[in-house]
Amino acid sequence: VIFRLYSENARSVVVSGSWMGMGETLEMNKGSDGIWSASTQALEPSMYHYNFVLDGVSILDPRNPKAMRDGTRYASTLIVPGEASEVFQVNDVPHGSISKVWYDSPTLNLKRRMYVYTPPGYEDSKDEYPVLYLLHGGGGDEDAWSTLGRTRQILDNLIEKGLAEPMICVMPNS
Repeated sequence: VIFRLYSENARSVVVSGSWMGMGETLEMNKGSDGIWSASTQALEPSMYHYNFVLDGVSILDPRNPKAMRDGTRYASTLIVPGEASEVFQVNDVPHGSISKVWYDSPTLNLKRRMYVYTPPGYEDSKDEYPVLYLLHGGGGDEDAWSTLGRTRQILDNLIEKGLAEPMICVMPNS
């Protein structure tokens, strides 16, 4: 994978990615045109996250529209194509829906939001569906499963292949 970032005035730029060990970075080299670049060794097909660190400040890749948020952490998303990463892709399969639902929480005495995935065909169906509750880890929230976890893409693909039963998936801010 080749990373590039234009910054004529930066003094140092590195890439920090989920394929690396904790605290490791990939140093980028500045060209005469102000474009910093670096290459990784071949990465296995999968989904990864990365940031540029420009003069000590972590930033998203300004040329990559695929970003994710996990609580207060933001990163750019990289999907290396191949069989192992197909489950994360938007493929030519029937697609379910994700709704953002606000509800009253009597325990906390405030309004809370959850995301709810419904499988393809749910809106017109009279069938009953099992419900899967996905709870995030520390630092995450209800948005993490749909952006970082790619719930819709994974469930759409698994259901189409017959590897998962059509289901409702509830992702609360727990």
